[in-house]
Amino acid sequence: MTPDIQKAAACIEAGDAEQAVALLQATLDRLPDYATAYVVLARAQEALGAWDRALDAWREAARLAPTSPVAFRGLANAARKAHAPPRQPEDPFADIDRLIARLESARIVPRPEDAPALSSPDLDDDIDDVASETLAGIYAAQQRYEEAAHMYETLAERRPEQAAVFQERARRFRSMATEE
Repeated sequence: MTPDIQKAAACIEAGDAEQAVALLQATLDRLPDYATAYVVLARAQEALGAWDRALDAWREAARLAPTSPVAFRGLANAARKAHAPPRQPEDPFADIDRLIARLESARIVPRPEDAPALSSPDLDDDIDDVASETLAGIYAAQQRYEEAAHMYETLAERRPEQAAVFQERARRFRSMATEE
């Protein structure tokens, strides 16, 4: 515990819960995610009989420390005293699930004006350095058949043991490119 938290706890024990609240508010201004400060703040609010504010502090403590039995016992007790039904804190993984959902549907929209100006041979050299079946598949999915064919030709040169398969794919994509 920080000295401010210890001092606030001593104030509560000495019967000066208002001073404890002031110390804890200052601590939380500096360290807004400090779960222990919310626990002590909740106890100070309880000492003042401010059960709604105690309940808010317990909720924040439970949100910040979702596995803390102290936070959940305090939350249930404060909810009974405030005559409010106890609420479970938000699922700590809900934000992660929302982020995953957003990233799965994200699309990168290229902005040509932001790309550095490179001559065509420079681009071809860079592409050849990162030749992969995955990149060829991406080109194919984007209906960029010439690039997919070029990628498979590069792979055929690099992997002689699979050259026949890659050359066949390159021929197929070249013919698709000419059909467009």
